[in-house]
Amino acid sequence: MTRQSLTRTGAGRVVTVLAATVLAVAVLAGAGVAGLAASAAFATTSSPVAPPTPGGATSSTRLAKIRAAGEAAINQRVTALNQVVAILNATSWLGADQATLVTTAHNDITGLTALGSKLEGDTTAEQARADAQQIFVGFRVFALVIPVDHMVRASDDITNVVVPKLNALEAKWAGLNDQQIASLLGDIQHQTQAADTAVNGLPTRLEALTPSSWNSNHQVLDAPRSELATARQDLKQAREDARQIVQILRSQHPHGTENPPTPSGASPTTS
Repeated sequence: MTRQSLTRTGAGRVVTVLAATVLAVAVLAGAGVAGLAASAAFATTSSPVAPPTPGGATSSTRLAKIRAAGEAAINQRVTALNQVVAILNATSWLGADQATLVTTAHNDITGLTALGSKLEGDTTAEQARADAQQIFVGFRVFALVIPVDHMVRASDDITNVVVPKLNALEAKWAGLNDQQIASLLGDIQHQTQAADTAVNGLPTRLEALTPSSWNSNHQVLDAPRSELATARQDLKQAREDARQIVQILRSQHPHGTENPPTPSGASPTTS
């Protein structure tokens, strides 16, 4: 049956469905898919302060320089971890992953702080250099920990936020007797299932990684990044399908969407 065959008696229901879905698509375009973007606090690069190489300076001068460089590197990482903890604690869709990631961050903060105290107590440049090296190889805050936080957060956003919203839209539109809409709904279902599959189990695998995992394989995060990229592309197509359905409904009911009623419990939005 064509779009034009929708009955007048069903128009009111369709417009009500449309009002809700316009709002939902707007949410998908903003909070949902946008939630996959990395926050500034999830930056994966840093400006590490490496311990200076001994030169003509005296041993005490070298020791002081290594201590200063180590302190700066530790402070940089502790600050970044505290920022990440604040973001993780404010994220509502992480489920059990929230406690896991926050605990890891707090443990690293404690470990780095203790390492800083040890570095301060070192009496030779050689001792200080060995301790300063642990800031990097023993924690891998910027190379591993913060990227893992970001990717788990993005994966849970897909699983717990974006896919359910797309599934809800699909259910709302399922009763519309329109072949073009039915075809788009089929693709939404295909794309959301593909995205969900792409990140299935990803948080658990990421949380199992340790600094030694990265030390032995610097490409250990490549596969997870690829899986997330695939899921994002699937969701981008699903969102485009949803936008096309909204356009179809608007063309069928141009007067019913000028000031659509706001669904219960939602904030007003403009189309």
